[in-house]
Amino acid sequence: MAENREPRTENREPRTENREPRTENREPRTENREPRTENREPIEGYYWIEWDSGVVGGSPVVRGTQISVSLVLAYLAEASNPDDFLQRFPEIPKDSLGEVLRYASDQVFKSRRTPTKS
Repeated sequence: MAENREPRTENREPRTENREPRTENREPRTENREPRTENREPIEGYYWIEWDSGVVGGSPVVRGTQISVSLVLAYLAEASNPDDFLQRFPEIPKDSLGEVLRYASDQVFKSRRTPTKS
């Protein structure tokens, strides 16, 4: 039979050994790592957009990165201008932003043309 124990109410200091201190304003990662590209497939009609079933659950990503098109769209919607976005994600080429928007527009257009079953 389980004993009824009172919860501990003493104040404990959090364990901090072997942990790096957290900094609130971390710099974006800019180290030169080669992205995994062996299973990547380009999406026809787009230079900067590709997909790999093992990256971001198979979502389309910006070529050479693991940053999804949907993440780019979400950040662009919230950023005051594209330069703010590019400072946050320096690994994304500025040339790719127009194509990301075109891809999103094409997907919306395709979904509107696809009849739904009632």
